[in-house]
Amino acid sequence: MTLTEVGIITGELLEIKKVKNSFHVCFPRAEVKDGAFTIGVYGHGNTKIKAKKDYCKQIAGKRIVVNPYSQNREEFSLPLNITYK
Repeated sequence: MTLTEVGIITGELLEIKKVKNSFHVCFPRAEVKDGAFTIGVYGHGNTKIKAKKDYCKQIAGKRIVVNPYSQNREEFSLPLNITYK
């Protein structure tokens, strides 16, 4: 599965921010489930591609929760292999 496909199934657009000399990548309304809690996860890198690859590692094999604090909350199980393209 690609990062683009994750965005399609979750209805999220990937957000890429440049902060000084690095990039930060995430789906802004999505968090990763960690036991009974959800946590914000971000990919970091000195290029957009490295940040996307890092984000793929952070969310691969996890349960992602979109809109975790609303009535529109949705959960998705992600595969172990997610590519950045």
